[in-house]
Amino acid sequence: MKENPYQLVADINGVSFKRVDQIAAEQGIEPDDQRRIEAAGLTTINRATFESGDTYILLNQLLQEAQRMLEQGQSEPVSVAAIQTALLKLTEQGDVVAEADHLYLQSVYQAEKDIADKLIRLTRMKTAKFERATVVKKVAAVAKQNDFAYDENQTDAIISALTSHLFILTGGPGTGKTTILNGIVKTFRLLAQSEGMPADKITDSIMLAAPTGRAAKRLSEATQMPASTIHRLLGITGRETARDLDVEELEGQLLIIDEMSMVDTELFALLLKAVPMGMQVILVGDKDQLPSVGPGRVFYDILASGLLNYRELEVIYRQGKGSTIIELAQSVKQGQLPADFTMQKADRSYFNASAQQVPQLIEKVASSWRDKGFSVADMQILSPMYKPRRGCIT
Repeated sequence: MKENPYQLVADINGVSFKRVDQIAAEQGIEPDDQRRIEAAGLTTINRATFESGDTYILLNQLLQEAQRMLEQGQSEPVSVAAIQTALLKLTEQGDVVAEADHLYLQSVYQAEKDIADKLIRLTRMKTAKFERATVVKKVAAVAKQNDFAYDENQTDAIISALTSHLFILTGGPGTGKTTILNGIVKTFRLLAQSEGMPADKITDSIMLAAPTGRAAKRLSEATQMPASTIHRLLGITGRETARDLDVEELEGQLLIIDEMSMVDTELFALLLKAVPMGMQVILVGDKDQLPSVGPGRVFYDILASGLLNYRELEVIYRQGKGSTIIELAQSVKQGQLPADFTMQKADRSYFNASAQQVPQLIEKVASSWRDKGFSVADMQILSPMYKPRRGCIT
């Protein structure tokens, strides 16, 4: 650290450039020192990756932001040429990867490459474990056992999932993802039984996971099967550095990952690394949910590629009696508003107000809710802006 305090920026993700800069200045390191400029470039890419969630940053944006960071509190300017020289050094050292005007952290670039390579390998496996005709019969048997009739879309999704090495299921709330997941698990059980696999072995051969503990709990409750977080499945804590991470190959035949929209690039690359080539993989999620906190929009981009076998559920099955919320959400998602949008409904109300009237209106609605027996903990206010009087910091 005494020789090069800026090495902390490369070694520790999230370390404050400003703090390291102060330490360096105390040690007499000049503002135009190449090590300082390299650290600013690396910090700028780190921020784009881990604060904004982007897997890369454009060169012009990086040059502007790094220059602004370097000149803050300094009397002398730092040239763009000096920053470009520093970026070249970072690429030569292997800290940064440049493709045209896109600059990536090496770890994120490698993760994206590993994801693409593994997905291609999985999709090129043509021979399905189960014959389609056999799966069709078992799906019908599951429906009969549970006195439940799958519709055409649900039947197609279950059959497609179990006749593919890699399958993706997406749909919004209420579109029946849980019903199909149950159908997949139960049909897989019958298929495994027909091959002579003992019941305990069947349970062990099915692996269910989700990115968070709450999502894993919901998945377990929905399928009546054990489920874990992805981190626990892989035997990691999430606090390891990229260089320390290593995972063992998973043992099983069927892997189902729920809430895939929350999975970031590096975690998904690690997960795929643990997947053996013979394992069937099913990824489930809502592509219209907010993307992961970490870098990348993995689930959205996989679907957008159009290269993988997937089914998108659009028919709404789960909706409370008299509820209009899911229907409204579907309309908004499609860029439309229903004709009755401004009408009073049992579960929603519309108020036409100017920006200046918003605070008073919120107070009025909140007071009405309190009068009905609700507490502040039962209320949630969403605002598209932070500005005082009209925003969430009012």
